[in-house]
Amino acid sequence: MVSRGRLNQKINTPLTLIHAPSGFGKSTLLNDWKQTCGYPIAWLTLDEHDNNPARFLYSVVTALQTIHSDFGTDLLTYISAATSINPAEAVNHLTKGILELQDFHPRLGIVLDDFHRINHSIIYDTLQVWLEHFPSNLQLVISGHTRPPLSLGHLRAQGMATELDVNDLRFTNTEGVKYLQQYVQEPSLAYDDLEKLVKHTEGWAAGLTLTALALSKQND
Repeated sequence: MVSRGRLNQKINTPLTLIHAPSGFGKSTLLNDWKQTCGYPIAWLTLDEHDNNPARFLYSVVTALQTIHSDFGTDLLTYISAATSINPAEAVNHLTKGILELQDFHPRLGIVLDDFHRINHSIIYDTLQVWLEHFPSNLQLVISGHTRPPLSLGHLRAQGMATELDVNDLRFTNTEGVKYLQQYVQEPSLAYDDLEKLVKHTEGWAAGLTLTALALSKQND
């Protein structure tokens, strides 16, 4: 585990997008942020079954119920009664429920992890409407392999959106060396050699792990 303060500090706007291929430490970064941000975080790891508007909303409610067990009664009633999901109506119920939590939780967050599994247009539309009527006490983090097709110009203009990609997530030399040093290696490698390994893997966290495992099997 390497705490990445430079990135944790950037997850501070109402919306944060994090997108990079596997092995760049997205979930590890968010777990570290969750432990240090100072307010409750609901975590939803999405799968292919959530690529359905009603199921997606139900999963969001279930995640938020880990923070407040009574959350989302109105939204669940709407989901069960609706023949199809209307993004504006869904957002109205969702935002109303979150705002009602302000007395209990002045600030809270939700992580939508593995969002690359979602490609349903109504889910995208629902999120887009939500971002235009965003609850003041909520912080939303969307993480996945690819950047979701959301229009964020107005949020960026207001300083309300942050985006972290591959270049941000690459380990710096200092982070990479610190990570490699956690693996016991006798005799230990020189600092310059560790820096070369970080450079060779281009700061890819999974690449550094594979490198460390390979080194542990070498006699020389």
